[in-house]
Amino acid sequence: MTSWSTPSAPGPISGDLHIPGSKSATARAYVLAALADGPSVLTGVLRARDTDLMRAGLAALGVGFEELDDTAVRVIPPTQFTGGRTIDAGLSGTVARFLPPLAATSDATTTFVGDPAMATRPVEPLLRALTGLGATVTGTHVPFAIAGPIAGGGVDVDSSGSSQFLSALLLIGARLPEGLVVRETSGHMPSRPHVDMTAAMLRERGVDVGESDGTWRVAPGPIAARDATIEPDLTN
Repeated sequence: MTSWSTPSAPGPISGDLHIPGSKSATARAYVLAALADGPSVLTGVLRARDTDLMRAGLAALGVGFEELDDTAVRVIPPTQFTGGRTIDAGLSGTVARFLPPLAATSDATTTFVGDPAMATRPVEPLLRALTGLGATVTGTHVPFAIAGPIAGGGVDVDSSGSSQFLSALLLIGARLPEGLVVRETSGHMPSRPHVDMTAAMLRERGVDVGESDGTWRVAPGPIAARDATIEPDLTN
């Protein structure tokens, strides 16, 4: 057995500690930057497996990334998302839920795969909603395949299994020719604050989004490119 004596300080310790950005905010910022009308610089993004898989998935759809330094990245949106690739969601429900609506704006088939345990995480209500908007979907859980195009309009979604189903639809709504009206049918979402975060980040980028009696409306129009600093998640 090896013993080790912990170091001690003779007095108070001062210094700077960089706290990485929130995973939820990083994921939404990446998607919104990919949907924007020009490049955006994101500072303080979290580097973790889930967010790296989000970046890789967006890159598969044609999004460009330019590392500026250890804490900042420039996101370059494509003119049109490109399908025809395979996206690995790993164990990230965020990747498996936020990226299918983007893939559904392409007419080429995008396949989503993941770790074996990802097959147990719910995604069917979102896929059902995208089918209602015109997408062609094969499968009800990871792995699944999806192709568009989708035009927008009205759709129902049951978000009782995950508030990310609703957030995923809101994120893409402004980019659809008809905008989007989403009626949340369950009356219960496990994480309403995360939906509010999505709506707030859309409004910061000039998107007209509102809610009344469980029905969300997103007006069609551009999503403004916006340089942003990702706030840390201090709840941890």
